[in-house]
Amino acid sequence: MQLDIMLTQGVDTVTAFIQAGFPKDVRNYKIAVNILNDLGISSIQIITNNPDKMEQIQFLGIVINSRIPCIPNLPERNPVVDRDLAAKRTELGHLID
Repeated sequence: MQLDIMLTQGVDTVTAFIQAGFPKDVRNYKIAVNILNDLGISSIQIITNNPDKMEQIQFLGIVINSRIPCIPNLPERNPVVDRDLAAKRTELGHLID
């Protein structure tokens, strides 16, 4: 089943990736860190809910001074988005209230 079809059929992003045969999250932040290094930036404030992102960036030598939570600004509650955020919280450990 194609990934876009899974998402429209009520499967959250994490489950859809797994069912499609992909890892839960394959993102790598090495290029971003290389850009920061090229710019002479060695410490940052980061807007994220993803603790793995913070770990990877710190492991690659960037100091994280603080984390700013990424809070979705939705005009109304959406069950699809709520399901996806819940999966990110439970399956990926995202720091979402």
